[in-house]
Amino acid sequence: MKASKFSDAQKAFILKQEVDGIPVAEICHRAGISQATYFNWKKKYDGLLPTEMKRLKQLEDENGKLRKLVAGRRTGYFSSAPQLPTVGLNKPSSTLRLDPTFSRSRNHIHLENR
Repeated sequence: MKASKFSDAQKAFILKQEVDGIPVAEICHRAGISQATYFNWKKKYDGLLPTEMKRLKQLEDENGKLRKLVAGRRTGYFSSAPQLPTVGLNKPSSTLRLDPTFSRSRNHIHLENR
């Protein structure tokens, strides 16, 4: 993701100008940003001080790292699960079926050639 060319203090100053009565179009023109960027910032940072903006970014970064860690553990769990036998599965005449003679708590898979 591209880093912003505006600091947190600059974003706070730009957002505060609307409260002072300056139209949004003029604020965006002076700052060199689009109105979409202005309203995205307003949605995310409205009412926050620059120090609070910095803390919000730190929390978002930490949350992203934790999400990646959890996702990695999930994929690690599934990759270490036992694999089904692959003997004869490439043959077109082979089919897999569950053996009905065993109890339901056991999933026995048998390879049946026809």
